[in-house]
Amino acid sequence: MQKVKWRKQVLTIEAGSKYDQNTILIPSGKRVFAAAIGSKPKDQIINLGFDENGSEVETEMDLDFWKKNDTGKFLDGFKPLEYTGGSTLTLKLTATTDLTENFQVQVVFGIIDNDTTC
Repeated sequence: MQKVKWRKQVLTIEAGSKYDQNTILIPSGKRVFAAAIGSKPKDQIINLGFDENGSEVETEMDLDFWKKNDTGKFLDGFKPLEYTGGSTLTLKLTATTDLTENFQVQVVFGIIDNDTTC
């Protein structure tokens, strides 16, 4: 059985802007997964990416790549990261043009700290 710690962070791009960032402390684990949800404006590219101390952990890419899919078990639908936690991440949300209304995204991290059997 996997023990999962959950962390979440909300980012908001305000109307008239095209950028927001926030930080989140991710505990150490064996594996870290992420997914994001937000109803982005139609025909708008909005990128999400993560940095650790100024170094890119995940390249900024459109939110569609971050959506949880419904395959397998719940955590299987999250994107696995090449990152094992133990530091503060900077989450960056960037639109290609200024938005006409506020836009909010919730990013959820699943951190597996160990695998145990019952």
